Amino acid sequence: ISQLKEAAMAALSAQSAQDPRVLLGVMANPANPRLRQQQREWGRLFPGQSAVDVRFVLGAQFYRDAQPAPISWPDIAAEQAANADFVVVDGREKLPHVGVVTEKSASFWLSAADKFPSYGWYCKCDDDTLVHLPRLGSTLRNATARLGPSARVYFGHMKWRGWEAGHRFQACGGGWGDAAKTANDILHGGAMPDGSRYAGCPHAAGPVPYMSGGMVCMSRPLAASLAADAAFRDFYNTARTRNDNGTQCKRPALCALQPTGVHMWHHEDAGVGFNVVRNAIASAAPTRASPLTPTSHPHGGGGWPAGGGGGGTEAPHSIYSTGREATTHLVALPGHYNDPYIIERTRHNDGKLTLHDEYWAERALFVHGVKRARDFEAAKRRWMLGRPDADLHLHCAPCSHPNTNRHNGHWLYFRMPCDHLHNNTPAAAAAAAARFTASAPEAVNAERRAREEAESRAGETKPLGDLMSRTPSFGDERFCEVAVDEHFTCCGYPWILPQTRSLVLRALQIASATSASPAHTPAGSR
Repeated sequence: ISQLKEAAMAALSAQSAQDPRVLLGVMANPANPRLRQQQREWGRLFPGQSAVDVRFVLGAQFYRDAQPAPISWPDIAAEQAANADFVVVDGREKLPHVGVVTEKSASFWLSAADKFPSYGWYCKCDDDTLVHLPRLGSTLRNATARLGPSARVYFGHMKWRGWEAGHRFQACGGGWGDAAKTANDILHGGAMPDGSRYAGCPHAAGPVPYMSGGMVCMSRPLAASLAADAAFRDFYNTARTRNDNGTQCKRPALCALQPTGVHMWHHEDAGVGFNVVRNAIASAAPTRASPLTPTSHPHGGGGWPAGGGGGGTEAPHSIYSTGREATTHLVALPGHYNDPYIIERTRHNDGKLTLHDEYWAERALFVHGVKRARDFEAAKRRWMLGRPDADLHLHCAPCSHPNTNRHNGHWLYFRMPCDHLHNNTPAAAAAAAARFTASAPEAVNAERRAREEAESRAGETKPLGDLMSRTPSFGDERFCEVAVDEHFTCCGYPWILPQTRSLVLRALQIASATSASPAHTPAGSR
């Protein structure tokens, strides 16, 4: 055992010299130097850490503003001279809607892998997020060791949304709950407290897994693939044009009400997530269009069910299948804090952490919502940054299987616009967009049928069954169902209760010592 331990330590030492470096881009507000100073002070709490390089991301210019470029401001120029920690991207500052960093975020993902090729991971966080830098480095090192340096990995706090395709730039359905709940929202809508029913999302692809904006990471292979994706660049360029022509809105509800043809991209995280999963599917697909593989529906009996607003006999159900192994890993991070005041709460009462607090204290990678000076002081006071990390073991399984929790895995149904399946070109994006405009006959018909289903189910309070979450009520030729497990593997970090883990390790030690004892060698085994 001692020899094995020495060999393992030697292997780890050798690996540490080749550990992939991490670039963390902080979406910085040029007019808020306090948060930048807060980030730099936080970084100094980890002396000697070299796995993660932190850079503040600035837009190249302001939206419709005669102000000079932020990087040329005297105070920012002085910061850059002192710290050399700014990165300038093509996106603009001060956008006219609630998604103020959508252009910067997309520009970062479109340029980081090419501009900074020496990194193995690229991460992005908000400027009010404080990241446990050495723990982030070790966790991503763990993922690289488990999945390999060539793996395409999308890493973060996983959530689910529907995303309205065809440059409609709107999330619909989901936001909380798992993939099944989001699929129900997309396909059937849901019940309101007053007994009425909201309609489904007739234009939405999904359920789309996305990583919430507190912090999200991509491995170099994924970041490079997304950056080279012409359809993602078309998505970004179209969003810029919409920003040029859009009407200013400062609340999500008002932004969501804008007409389809001028709707602006304001839900940053879900939009990026949609492009990640679309890129993953098209990257694995043939480079030219080919017929969909018709199969019997694995859950619904071989065809689109009639009724529910559609009525009549529908086209045979088919599932898009490439026959290839999964290409992209969706990794749910081990833990995070939503605000600084929930960090290690019990330690401040009796000095001893509960198991619940111990769980998060050993696994959290970041704390979000640190906007004020007093929030920052609370984070520094409450978080014992030197606490040992949890002994993490990445568990991966086909995404249709249950995983570490209901939010990670159990993904049984997924639809995408058929035009997006075969390639990542602007032509494919344009073909998809034409079928999703407000006046397109297919779009009008889908909206009508979604309303009819909502009306037919008015008064229902019982949650839709799991079967419904993967059974459309009517066919829609714009969409194709995608075989989830052929494109995605879901991964997470399961937790073993500390006492249970100690008992298991002790039992293994006893069993090992017993089996090695001559007195317990079975007769006839020599």
